[in-house]
Amino acid sequence: MRKENRTNHTDLHILQWRHGCAAECHSNGLVTFLQGTDEYAYNGETLTFNLSKHWKPLVHEHGIIWNRESVSRLERKCVEMLTSLSELQREGKLIKKSLPDIYFFVKASGSSEQQVLVCLATGFYPKHVQMEISRDQTRLPDEQLNSSGIRPNADRSFQLKKSLKILPSERSRYQCVVTEWILPITYMAYRGGVLLYIVILVSLIVVPIVLTIYLLIKYIKHPKKQKTPKTPSQVKLLKTRADLAAALNASSDEENATDDSMEEVQSRS
Repeated sequence: MRKENRTNHTDLHILQWRHGCAAECHSNGLVTFLQGTDEYAYNGETLTFNLSKHWKPLVHEHGIIWNRESVSRLERKCVEMLTSLSELQREGKLIKKSLPDIYFFVKASGSSEQQVLVCLATGFYPKHVQMEISRDQTRLPDEQLNSSGIRPNADRSFQLKKSLKILPSERSRYQCVVTEWILPITYMAYRGGVLLYIVILVSLIVVPIVLTIYLLIKYIKHPKKQKTPKTPSQVKLLKTRADLAAALNASSDEENATDDSMEEVQSRS
């Protein structure tokens, strides 16, 4: 690329590549190539390839001819890869997207004065994950970290581990930040009880608010019935009713006594 464009070997250049294909699967198992795309971007300027088997540079000074390789890659290799992936999908061997599990811990370093701080993200798929370790909310440069690079797990997911040596007394000053590029989602892990402190602080603030809202809603739905005080007229009326009931009871008792006396006189006669 440098030779074709006559650029200096000391310059920094960026080459990006994207290719893909579409194919038709027949009942007899044959796969027919339908269409494909093969695109490069060199220093931000795009080159495209069409199926007339020649490169059509959008920037004419980048008119590089890679016809034979591009046709073979699209019509043969891309279809082979597409067929393999389709077979894996039918067999249920393609794993679905999974989120990472984050572990942030310390281990012995062989020195009593230092420990190894480790941030491990594992079980994620696909492998588009970025990991940072910060000290006092300041991101540490990658040159200060030991990185394993993204590695495959046995279940075809991936893992990434970064570590550095620290003083035992400074563990609480570090945090691990893992960002997934696809969603995107950011995970933050803490050391030294910082996360516990945050949970307690949030609980002290949130719980009273939630309790207050709950009691308010309960009061609105079921208001307490208050007894209204009786007025003097109501008290007098109640007394009148009570007196009337007592008089009726007394009259009933007198009638019963009179009936009993009459029955006794009749029996004697």
